[in-house]
Amino acid sequence: MGHDATNYISKKVKINDLLEFITLLGYVKKSKYEFSFFKEDNYKYMCGIYLVVYNKGFDDIQVCTHTLFVCSTYDIDFQNFTIKQLKNRFGGYFITDKGKNRYLTINEPEKIGIEAGLFQLHYKLENEISLADAYLMTIDNPNTPFYEYLINFSR
Repeated sequence: MGHDATNYISKKVKINDLLEFITLLGYVKKSKYEFSFFKEDNYKYMCGIYLVVYNKGFDDIQVCTHTLFVCSTYDIDFQNFTIKQLKNRFGGYFITDKGKNRYLTINEPEKIGIEAGLFQLHYKLENEISLADAYLMTIDNPNTPFYEYLINFSR
């Protein structure tokens, strides 16, 4: 769950130019076609943005961006900035959860400063407790879904 957007760009665009432009926007390369953006700035950014480029098997190059449902307005604003810059630089169109060529919005009140920091801490702690609980439930029962994932994750 989260906020998704896909830019559709002509295959005439040189893939290396596109990948370089993504890094110029501030994304960090994770693999050849996967990037992420997260900025430490007084807890303004909650989860950052995940970006992946699909270059094969489609009529267009697809640049997909994703933020988690617990994102902040800063995350959404940067995702929208990315979508806009890709469209301005390389043309094409984009589709978000809001529709074709419609930017993403968030209906959550903005959390800033200490409130945002405490919210992030609570969210991360809750996830860690859930993971530990799932691990404990599956450790004695190999037939439980995600058993292999949790066993490998714990190594």
